[in-house]
Amino acid sequence: MEPIRLTERAELAQHLMMRLADSRVIASSPDRLRQAAISFLTVGRGFPLLSFRVVDTHIHALVLGGHATGGEFARRVEISMQKRLHPEVRFSEVHREPVRDQRHLVSTFWYVLRNAERHRCAVDPLFEASNLPDLLGMRTLGAWTREHAWGAYPRLQVAELRELLPVQPGTVPNHLRCLLDATEAAVGLPPGRLRGQAPSRAQRGEGRQALIAAAHLAGGSQQQVADALQIGRRTVQRMLTTEPRDDLTIAVERQLAVRCAWSALQGARGAV
Repeated sequence: MEPIRLTERAELAQHLMMRLADSRVIASSPDRLRQAAISFLTVGRGFPLLSFRVVDTHIHALVLGGHATGGEFARRVEISMQKRLHPEVRFSEVHREPVRDQRHLVSTFWYVLRNAERHRCAVDPLFEASNLPDLLGMRTLGAWTREHAWGAYPRLQVAELRELLPVQPGTVPNHLRCLLDATEAAVGLPPGRLRGQAPSRAQRGEGRQALIAAAHLAGGSQQQVADALQIGRRTVQRMLTTEPRDDLTIAVERQLAVRCAWSALQGARGAV
């Protein structure tokens, strides 16, 4: 039996940096930011992704594994973003920085999530194009990244992650105005995807389950809930007879709390 060969240092993870060939903006609108997140969290599933963030002209991601794993992850994500975002130019060759120890892993994890602040980029204040919402239980699409993040970084604290948000979760009057946006965000759907569509299309799968959770959370009359979710009152009645999923109830509730607080802050700033 041959002895196991150990090295003093091996590549623990890859810090990936992606940008388009001419460094144009990849995503800045809420729709494109969420579309970018969908690319990461769908085709990237199956890879040990710890964190990622899109910062208008470029993207940072942290993936466990060696050079080949990082390259294949980036390749799949870039193909998906080409199909979803149609940037009209190719991506530059991905830049890979090997992460060789735990200290470097932890610092890179936070560097990735805080990168927009470093570049003074404010187009994504609620971290739509990152996996912060997934790590905080605010979105179900990338819930699988939680296991990877805490597995590689057991000392990670939820309170530290919450501090990255621009507001602390809270409630404000007229919270129903934020309900539909919170519901879409909870499952990673682009803005408007559940809005004004026939129930047979808008309410399938995760979208339907998120609407059920929202209907149970909303409070108010059935007509008020129907108006807020832009669905029929009878549809709300039927949804209230279905038990909501726990994970989606939590995600919608947390999205609603953050978006209510953010809306209140923006309103206060506008009134000054």
